[in-house]
Amino acid sequence: MNPAAAPLVADNRAIAKLPANPAGLGDWLRLPGNLESYVNDNFGFRHQMVAAYSTVRFVLRSPVMTRIAFGENGWIFYTDDNSFEQSRGQILRLERIAAFADMAAGLDRMISARGGRLLVAVPPNQHTLGAENLSSWALRFDGPTEYDVVMKMLAERAVEAIDLRPVLQAGKSIGPVYRPRDTHWSTLGALLASRRADRTVRPLRFYAWLEAVAAVGGAAAAWAVGHLDPVADVMARKAVAGEATGAL
Repeated sequence: MNPAAAPLVADNRAIAKLPANPAGLGDWLRLPGNLESYVNDNFGFRHQMVAAYSTVRFVLRSPVMTRIAFGENGWIFYTDDNSFEQSRGQILRLERIAAFADMAAGLDRMISARGGRLLVAVPPNQHTLGAENLSSWALRFDGPTEYDVVMKMLAERAVEAIDLRPVLQAGKSIGPVYRPRDTHWSTLGALLASRRADRTVRPLRFYAWLEAVAAVGGAAAAWAVGHLDPVADVMARKAVAGEATGAL
């Protein structure tokens, strides 16, 4: 037994504790199950064995659940919600996409009537932007994807929308735009998408001014770029670190 061992954060739950002395019939009835949970959570070398088991499964590219699939270069991909089929163009849920586009159009009319402006930005999934890390069996088929369709339907309804795929694809020259073992985009990916939306909403003269300030140089310019265009700040720090920044 190893009761003094600190629980691992990876457990993502409370570790069972040694049951207290039973005080009544109900406690006695629950005691066998509570003792079993305590032993299962606290036997000797449990944490090391769990870590070793996970490492072996990872090396063998054998996930313990069907909700994930291993790709190349250490990447892991989510399999639920038809993620692979969606990014490969194997599934087109036209009714659901049309319902989303209709909802966006209705929202656009509502906001416009109040003097506002709606901008729709749909994040592509990790599979779309990490295609080079997919296994060979998951390569994209020819033909439109659901992302292509949603952009087309929004345009048909005159809803202003931006395609985030080009800027994220270009941003991969700076660094990962999605996390290799997560479904979410990285900080860089989020910043790139935010700046793409910001460039659509803000007057272009704002960025012309910002570029003019950056060209002047100095501490004031560095502060302005870092606070008003965080992606440029990330690129600058990458360049200082000797990493390729690429052109966006």
